[in-house]
Amino acid sequence: MKKKISIIFALLFVASMVLAACAQPAQEVIKTVIVTKEVMVEGEQVVVTEIVEIIVTPEPEAEAPAEEQPVTIRFNWSAEPPTADPSMGTDNVSIGLIRNIFVGLTQFDPDTGEVLPYLATEWESGEDADGNQTWTFHLRDDIAWVRYDQVTGETTQEVDEDGNPRFVNANDVVYGVKRTIDPATASDYAYV
Repeated sequence: MKKKISIIFALLFVASMVLAACAQPAQEVIKTVIVTKEVMVEGEQVVVTEIVEIIVTPEPEAEAPAEEQPVTIRFNWSAEPPTADPSMGTDNVSIGLIRNIFVGLTQFDPDTGEVLPYLATEWESGEDADGNQTWTFHLRDDIAWVRYDQVTGETTQEVDEDGNPRFVNANDVVYGVKRTIDPATASDYAYV
């Protein structure tokens, strides 16, 4: 029983030393660590405790990626997403993928439920000439359309007929909404 307690104590001590080393400034540090291990001596198991000095050299901090560099995000979805089509997603895996690769007009604050800007920077409601409620959304102009090449692993920005970079605009939003609510699309979550 004492052997097990001493091993647990030694492991806790080593873990605390490692955690303490994480908070140190980026310079070489010599740490003294007590290592306890069980060994066989003349057919009998014996607990040996050693005091070891370790030189800890922290790795230099990685430089933050530049804004224009692509970011790779890897997820374990636990299953193959049945669809990545925002109009057709109904399961948790597909919706999780869609929420991570597409930008909606707004998003919800996960803590308060407050509606926050996303693709739309601001919006206001009003009335048209017939007294119907209208909503006007002011959109960001920095969300690029991109294409991913599975063969090369490269992502390239889409361009229009004149070779100009394509960015998401109001026409894209209108197309997406109309496509989703079109009965021919048969979107189960069109009401969302």
